[in-house]
Amino acid sequence: MKTKFKMIISMALIITILGGCSTFMPKEKVELNQRQIAILEKEGKPTEWGKLMSYEKQSIQTIEEMLVYLENKYNKEFCYGYFKMADFVTGESDSLLAYAKGDNPETDLFEVHEEEGKFVDDYGLVLAEPIFHAEVENVVSNLLSGFNHEVYTYVGTVDENNSVIASTVVLIIEKNEKDDDLDKALADKVFSLNGPTELDVYYVTSAFLEGVTKKNWEHRGNEIIESYFISRKEWEK
Repeated sequence: MKTKFKMIISMALIITILGGCSTFMPKEKVELNQRQIAILEKEGKPTEWGKLMSYEKQSIQTIEEMLVYLENKYNKEFCYGYFKMADFVTGESDSLLAYAKGDNPETDLFEVHEEEGKFVDDYGLVLAEPIFHAEVENVVSNLLSGFNHEVYTYVGTVDENNSVIASTVVLIIEKNEKDDDLDKALADKVFSLNGPTELDVYYVTSAFLEGVTKKNWEHRGNEIIESYFISRKEWEK
């Protein structure tokens, strides 16, 4: 009896999932453009419409719609990075990772997804990053001029004008010991800007800085001597 009940539940789930996916009705014939063909080739999929599965047809159409949306909005060309189909279990919508032509596909990827029947994107984070980074560099440069150092910024939220309203600033300094006075001075400078919400300071060995990049620094924990973390809320107390 239990086995029969489980089978009924399983069949009900299958029908629900298939029913949820069946809302997409692919066109009988679509002329794929060169960008769509290149994306399909990159993903190892057939490049002829008739040979694509229904979900693949849906995906390649949605990707093109998202890229066209970006190009119309920002008046520049965008490139495909990665696509994730909607998840009917979690409620997540289709999402595309894209980057502007000429940008770094590793560091300048951003997300496009559907929200309340329209596309929205995070390209504002990419646009704000270099401007914000320069502002942070400018306010800490005098304090760090005597040290080998790196400044990394991570923009989390921007407003409608692409001004930063939430971000993390990471300062990596070659110094053999923690400096409380320097920590305080850096916090005062960083939080004098509107955008930063968290400051992370790391005192490291010279070996840490050899070949260090924004992408790999977090994997070099063995050469960190001391660290200092403070949020804007803590600084304001």
